[in-house]
Amino acid sequence: MNVYAVLAVMMFIGLDVISGMAKAFSTTGFDSSVMRRGFYHKLGEVLALGLLVAADFCLPIVGVNIKVSFSAIGCAYFALMEIGSIIENIGTINPELVGPLTKIFAKLKGE
Repeated sequence: MNVYAVLAVMMFIGLDVISGMAKAFSTTGFDSSVMRRGFYHKLGEVLALGLLVAADFCLPIVGVNIKVSFSAIGCAYFALMEIGSIIENIGTINPELVGPLTKIFAKLKGE
């Protein structure tokens, strides 16, 4: 398990929350019910990531040896998902930035 990968995902989650709040304040305004739903979505991501880290740690202890790191796959997926969400939020705040950010994100995804 790569601690830096997990920390990177946590950073992206934080940036998504901040950009989502900025988007809310720049458009419709702050709505606590929407923020509460978003909080539970983020909590679900953190719990899923915790499950993957626990699987990487515990499965070999019980004799299940898999050559694939579940947490690495999960970190890659969650990081790309959060980056996409951040780009969407930034695009709502400042539509002029969407084109260049989308091109950068496409390169990150290997397109």
